Amino acid sequence: MIKNRFKKRVLWVVILLFLLCVSIILSILTINYSGLVIQVPSVVGIDPGIRVLYNNFNGDTTGFIYLTDAELENIYLMTLERIAYGKVIPQTIINLTQDAVNNVVDLDSNINISDNYVYINTTSLHSLNGTIRVYLYGLNFTNPQVLRNGEHCPGTVCQIIGYSSGVLSFDIFGFSNSGFSVAEIPLSGPQTPSNDQPESPGLDSSSISYDVIGEIPKIITEADFSVSDDLIRVAVKQGEEERRTIQISNTGTEDLIFNISVQGINDFMIVGEEYFKIAEGKIKVLTLDFFAKEDEFPDIHTGKIIIRDQTGAERVINVIVEVRPKKAFFDVVASTDNKVVSQGSELKSDIRIINAGDLRNVDILLYYAIKGFDGRIYTFKEESIAIEEELNLVRFLEISKDIPEGVYVFLARVTYEGETAVSSYDFTVVKRKFFFFRLFDLTAIILVIIVLLIFLLIIYILKKKDLI
Repeated sequence: MIKNRFKKRVLWVVILLFLLCVSIILSILTINYSGLVIQVPSVVGIDPGIRVLYNNFNGDTTGFIYLTDAELENIYLMTLERIAYGKVIPQTIINLTQDAVNNVVDLDSNINISDNYVYINTTSLHSLNGTIRVYLYGLNFTNPQVLRNGEHCPGTVCQIIGYSSGVLSFDIFGFSNSGFSVAEIPLSGPQTPSNDQPESPGLDSSSISYDVIGEIPKIITEADFSVSDDLIRVAVKQGEEERRTIQISNTGTEDLIFNISVQGINDFMIVGEEYFKIAEGKIKVLTLDFFAKEDEFPDIHTGKIIIRDQTGAERVINVIVEVRPKKAFFDVVASTDNKVVSQGSELKSDIRIINAGDLRNVDILLYYAIKGFDGRIYTFKEESIAIEEELNLVRFLEISKDIPEGVYVFLARVTYEGETAVSSYDFTVVKRKFFFFRLFDLTAIILVIIVLLIFLLIIYILKKKDLI
């Protein structure tokens, strides 16, 4: 009897040891793949200053938790989304710090995006009382109009941008503590507008068309056009210019009116035409002039060119502008073997630095980072290294598991006594792979096999000694 109890205890001890070993392996693997950074003080972390409460939002919502106080003062195209109902995007630069109370900005309590409804408490959120673009999802109207507090919203406050596939986009020129929703235009609605007639409810004349006098206006719900490029990379030296062209094709069955806007790189480019019309089936060649001032600091700048037609349909071109020195004492080339990486992994970069000057054995400052086309730096490292004539380096940057999918820029910058050289490349972040699929990594398989063999060996020895 005593012997049997002893055997059972030994068996339980062996099983517990086995489970402990497996748990340790899984913990190590989880740390390895979760994108944690160990002993890298220069990597941007969560800012301990102003807190932004935004737990009610998801989807494309801006990651406020990763923004420093300085970055919260200058947010461009800030987004708040609830994927079931809609989203809001301020059209101006937002300074959220001015809305902080006891170092807290409470978006959850002051913004309501729900079924066919959006509201912003601008008394508490002064920074959001400018122009806001609103998208409401899941609508089922034929000719929608925007309501403010249940009444028709005038064109001086609301302007519809487009309506397609149940999604209505419209601009609000100041929320002023009002609630906005959408309703059907009544069948007894307005006739074709004229100089002495009131405007059409909720519709701006630039976004509607009329088939027959007296009929209800119909929104052009879809626009078909294509753009020749989705990414433009330009290297321009201080004091010089570089011209590029893009082609915009009207592939639809109606003439389209276009508006071109630039974000983030306005100081480095001029668009040939900001407003133009393209006839059905025709192609427009648009010139883009890039430039850098004589005293412009060499650096990597990112931004976007947004091409939008009168219905609100748009195409976006990501742009990388490398401002290079007129006379280079150093040259740097950044590249990678893998331009597609997953969330929570590492980006490996090859950095080649060439000393084109006469000085040798000098200490240079190397800065490298991951940057978005919205201008945000997601992570960076900085180090001082000595160079003779040439350096070939391999460096790694962690990709956060929370970084949105999309295209990003790796940039490298070398600085020495006021002289700077830069280089960059674009890469794509894809959805993070499910953790258990990563266990099939060769290292994980070997560790699990070793633990299993040890477990079986212990069982065999104990059986030989008649202990179990």
